[in-house]
Amino acid sequence: MRTGFILLTVLALTVGLGLFALPATAAPRAQQPQTTIRIDLVERSWVQLFVNNERIFEGTLEAGTSREWTGREIQLKVGNAGGVRVTRDGQSLGVLGNAGQVMTQRWVADQQSAAAITPTVVPQQPATATPAPATATPAPSSGGNEASPPATTPAASAGEPRPPSVYKVVAGDTILAIANQFGVEVATLIQVNNLGEEGKIRIDQQLLIPGSDGTLPENVEIPAPGPAVRGSLWDRQTISSRRAAPNSPFYRTTWVTYYGRPNVEIMGILGEFSIDDLVPKLVAQAAAYDEANGPEMGVMPAFHLVYGMATKAPGDDGTFLAFLSDETVMEYIDRAQKEGFGVILDIQIGSLQPAEALKRGLPFLKYDNVHLALDPEFAMSHPDQTRPGNPIGFVTAEQVNLAQSTMRDYMKAEKITGRRILIIHQFLDTMIVDKDKLARVYKIDLTLLADGWGGPWPKIGKYNQFMNEQQKFTGFKLFYRWDVPLMTEREVMGLDMHPDITYMDITPNLIIYQ
Repeated sequence: MRTGFILLTVLALTVGLGLFALPATAAPRAQQPQTTIRIDLVERSWVQLFVNNERIFEGTLEAGTSREWTGREIQLKVGNAGGVRVTRDGQSLGVLGNAGQVMTQRWVADQQSAAAITPTVVPQQPATATPAPATATPAPSSGGNEASPPATTPAASAGEPRPPSVYKVVAGDTILAIANQFGVEVATLIQVNNLGEEGKIRIDQQLLIPGSDGTLPENVEIPAPGPAVRGSLWDRQTISSRRAAPNSPFYRTTWVTYYGRPNVEIMGILGEFSIDDLVPKLVAQAAAYDEANGPEMGVMPAFHLVYGMATKAPGDDGTFLAFLSDETVMEYIDRAQKEGFGVILDIQIGSLQPAEALKRGLPFLKYDNVHLALDPEFAMSHPDQTRPGNPIGFVTAEQVNLAQSTMRDYMKAEKITGRRILIIHQFLDTMIVDKDKLARVYKIDLTLLADGWGGPWPKIGKYNQFMNEQQKFTGFKLFYRWDVPLMTEREVMGLDMHPDITYMDITPNLIIYQ
């Protein structure tokens, strides 16, 4: 989600792309022990760094880059663990994990080993009881757009024997990370859990963790992992999708959009190409989904413009937003109408209330192919916040409901027929407060979008965590430059399992490519 230090007159703030850095922390007192962590990038990776509990860096570093920090306590989170080599106090620790894996490590100056941030484990109960499997609790994020690693609880205090336990695999886990957390040999975990030579694991799989004395949990039946019984592409939609009326944009239709800001390459594919060059690429991408969907669903291509872009400076109006000119927007609307495409105008909120920010896009709804989106990441929701995106913003259900009502009332007043899409971006649970209170508003097809870049494991896990069939409509975002590997169309639609991971549970209604 972040990129390295790039000096721009206006900061291109968008999910997957941004610049965040805070001043370095004050030096600790001389008598306090310190530790030094150096990272060397062998592959490109997003990196977040805390020193003494203060975030001092967050961004994307390119291969060949090196960074070094010193402090009493250092916490490092990376989006591509296989691409980051770590050295502590001059001693090489190797790469943090596997390619595409999200990994968090913490080092404390007076402790010899790093603490991996992993899920809480429930120890085995007394002999006659069946141990309860652990429930992973996500750790608070400080603005990363990968699936957040869960919080840590030590399996046992230093010097105490560790009891046997049962561990439930979550998104981002590797067999090596689990083994390191519990102080167990990888070969032992593979053997006691019958994982085969390669030690492959899947989300929600339960693993037996031997105690420090080698004993295993008693009276525990571990089901063999395998794909669940699944319905068709149509069956796995949300209830609202299956019941959508013919005047809904999602009526038997998957939307495929190209996202970005015209002439700003770093913000997504839409800004990398002229309209003439973009059209055949979008047509080809939509055709790939049409083939994956088969006869059950059609496809609607769409231009997805970052219409209101968050900026570092407040601007003359104090909104921290830079809007595209009407002339630029109309170039895309006119071409979309000619090609039979949709158009989505995305607004990053800034210092405005969501409903107020949305009002800037309402006049374009007179064109029957135009729809709207709000990005809470850049809402200045926190007290004394000085710029969008730092910290990550949020919206409440009450604010979203007001935005929906504002959009509906405008459509009624202007006699605009049919239904329109309103997208709400999300890559953290905290970005939509009281989500269960989101209203169903006449004429508005509210769509919750699972945003954020990374490998398939955290992306699928995040989508499945956020979405269920009770929500109105759902969306999923992919990044051509940042998702490694990029999921296939059939994987995105839940038709194929990504190898050795899992399926997308709910058929998404809208797919965004940045």
